[in-house]
Amino acid sequence: MEVFQKELIFSIIGLSPERQISANEFLTKTGAYRIALEFRKISTRVSDVVVRIFATNAPILDGAQSFKDVRTVLNRKLDYALGEFKEVSRHSGTEGTYNIWLNMKGVELHTDGVEYCRRVLTRAIDCLEGG
Repeated sequence: MEVFQKELIFSIIGLSPERQISANEFLTKTGAYRIALEFRKISTRVSDVVVRIFATNAPILDGAQSFKDVRTVLNRKLDYALGEFKEVSRHSGTEGTYNIWLNMKGVELHTDGVEYCRRVLTRAIDCLEGG
């Protein structure tokens, strides 16, 4: 799983070591979100991948009256953006001004699994950062 994790992180941050916080954590390109990866091994070739996403600062949206409004809008946008990924579920966190975790069920620990996770993560990051 260590090699899979390294490949996944590299596929997202590339040659930007300043964005890597630890072996399983990195910052998004804008630095607005911190991403932490966790693997829950099912077998030697399959794992559930849990991605925790934390806002590094309080997110701001035009027209939002409160942090609750911001969280509601971001969660709806994420649910819509990730809708095509049937094996992914989003859950709200309780830390900081905004955090969530994504559960990716039954990810195969090879190149196709890295690509799948990269697609999910980049879609989520683009959604959160307004892309």
